[in-house]
Amino acid sequence: MLDRGLSFGSFLLVALVLAGCECSSGGGARACATAADCSGGAACIEGECVAPGDGGTNDGHDGAIEADAHTPGGDASGPPCDEGTCAGDARCVDGRCVPFGPGEHDETCTRPESSGPVRPQIQCAFETAPAGDPRPEAIRALGTPLVANLGIGSPSRPSIVYVADYAYTDGTPRGCTSGGVLRVLDGATCVSQAVSTDVVLDSPVTPAIGDLDLDGRPEIVAAAIEGGLAAFRVATDGSLSVAWRTTLESGEPDTWGSTQCQWGAVSLYDLDDDARPEVLYEGAVWDSNGVRVTTLPGWVHIGNGTPVPVGDFDDDGRVEAVAGNATWEFDATTRTFAIESGFSTTVRAGFTAVADLGDFPAVRGDAPGRPEVVTVMYGEVSVRTLAGGLIVEYDRLSEGNGGPPTIADFDGDGVREIGVAFGDSYEVFDLAEDDGRLWSQPSQDSTSQRTGSSVFDFNNDARAEVVYGDECFVRVYDGTTGDVVFSQARFSWTWTENPIVVDSDADGSAEVIMGASASCNPGYCPAVDPLFAGVGCESDADCVSGACDEGLCRCTTDAECGTTYGCVAAIAGTPGDGNVCRAQHRDCVAGIRVYRDGSDRWPSSRTIWNQHGYHVTNVEEDGTIPRTSEMRANWADDELNNFRQNVQGEGARSAGPDLTIQSITALCSVTDGSTDMRATLCNRGPVFLDTGIQVVFDQIGDDGARTRLCDLRTTEPVAPGVCTTVSCTAPVPADGVFEATADDARTIAECREANNSARDVADCLE
Repeated sequence: MLDRGLSFGSFLLVALVLAGCECSSGGGARACATAADCSGGAACIEGECVAPGDGGTNDGHDGAIEADAHTPGGDASGPPCDEGTCAGDARCVDGRCVPFGPGEHDETCTRPESSGPVRPQIQCAFETAPAGDPRPEAIRALGTPLVANLGIGSPSRPSIVYVADYAYTDGTPRGCTSGGVLRVLDGATCVSQAVSTDVVLDSPVTPAIGDLDLDGRPEIVAAAIEGGLAAFRVATDGSLSVAWRTTLESGEPDTWGSTQCQWGAVSLYDLDDDARPEVLYEGAVWDSNGVRVTTLPGWVHIGNGTPVPVGDFDDDGRVEAVAGNATWEFDATTRTFAIESGFSTTVRAGFTAVADLGDFPAVRGDAPGRPEVVTVMYGEVSVRTLAGGLIVEYDRLSEGNGGPPTIADFDGDGVREIGVAFGDSYEVFDLAEDDGRLWSQPSQDSTSQRTGSSVFDFNNDARAEVVYGDECFVRVYDGTTGDVVFSQARFSWTWTENPIVVDSDADGSAEVIMGASASCNPGYCPAVDPLFAGVGCESDADCVSGACDEGLCRCTTDAECGTTYGCVAAIAGTPGDGNVCRAQHRDCVAGIRVYRDGSDRWPSSRTIWNQHGYHVTNVEEDGTIPRTSEMRANWADDELNNFRQNVQGEGARSAGPDLTIQSITALCSVTDGSTDMRATLCNRGPVFLDTGIQVVFDQIGDDGARTRLCDLRTTEPVAPGVCTTVSCTAPVPADGVFEATADDARTIAECREANNSARDVADCLE
């Protein structure tokens, strides 16, 4: 589906309520070449005379075994089959095609994952507030968007959460003159689900999501513009209410951070192992009710926020927090942090990440299995032990400060590398290289110089791609070489935000979510991305133009490139002939955009990314914050050992949908000579599908030629085991063969593609 938020429309003929007379039906299996060989109004379908109204099913493309689509839940008396060969709304059980019963689906349904070029498309966007919105001007995204299932709707699915800004400015001292509101969007369609204006929020501060009160529903904690924090509850109807504002033990309001314009992030961890998470923000700690517990002694405020990683890093049964210039240990009895010795007073605080980068026995504080601390600040990247021992430091490599580090295996060699965005470049550091660099690519971030990135293996080749957005473009970089494999234009005065990779619509395939502040400055950005060679391809079929040459789609007009690309000359030295489709600036839009794979074959991932300092093991899928004693050590897990990289599905297949047509009817209208058609579409896979599923109706001629009658999009989500009805009226006589097909454009990757159609024969009774 190119846009799962599409409304019911985009069809050749208008969908109408069914009306008319019943059509005749009968049976027969007489051999035929054309309809003239059949009697009684029967049609010739694949060499056999089929009487009107038989309603048999056949894919019409792939030749799967037929099964009766009108008898769901029947016994195993259907035609013989092998797994995956049943057509229509049926599955193979004990060697026979058996129709699915009401509400049934196949939990074993899996789809193939991509191994080809990375080809994202925009799934949906939130760029304009809906009518009646209390703050329609609050659109800009200055922090990192988050995703979690907040329990909205039935069945519920993931939502996108962000602080939407309206004209935030910062200055010294306390120059924050405006702020933002909390927005919740549908993770599949980007439609607004909720907005709260009860508390004016600090727009550049990324919130955190987690179940604070153990009621099974996550809350959202965000920073207030006047200082302190606010927690929000989310009701099943999507409404937001303030659960608490931070206070001191005395009950007085706690406006921690009120003297600074924060660019930070909120974090949730269970410090004292009581199952209720604590809230950490800018060196202070609150309990799950918002009451101040303690502060980090010696905390250094650096003006742009440093969310601290927390975990039992030295395996002593107590949790530590690290900030690059110190390690603190939490005492659950006294509920206080104590700073540990080892760090020099000259060591700087900064953006921090934790992972096991190897064994360094000669460095003070290192031990087998212990993670290292990576810190970025003032253009420096340092790797230290928990005790402050310096392993390596890279000094002033690029312009600007440098943003939050990302740790992953970028090149598939089994060793973790470090990715950092600076003011004029994106750098990947490899401790095994003599100069410390794996690769470097130019970028443009002269505003904050503190943006972040995330990584994910989109094409399932055991090498993580990098997702990063500077002021002008959102790009995906090859993890091994740094080549730009995808680009989209954007305008954004950057802050500390980063794109995230998460399954935002619970369809079993990952999406990329990116925000933008859209502070436009004509001529500030290049008109065309100078790093992006063009839209990639493996064959002509991958390109709108139908022309693939040397791995790039070739074009002659912008229309052959899509709405976000232009048909322009290739970068000098690019192999092949002809213009290519490259990212170019055409608009200046703020808000949130969700990208999906054009063929829906990206690997699966989690449906949650709950905070800026996300590292998988800090939160469960349902928003539960794990106990200290139960939190897995990310750095000790060979399948993880990363920071700001989401979980990826294992193997070459992931859970997928299975679209079927359970039935089709073609009814006739004697008065106007038209045909009313209705089809029942079902999802028999284990993953959720959103609105916008394509269903087409065709009339099949005696020679097999197809005439497209209707091209529809569903208006309701289709959960596993759920069926929905689509209908339309066509100005053709109810005579001959009619076919309904789900996802005719093959934009949804399914576990079975050969069961998407059903046919019926219609013949009006006089």
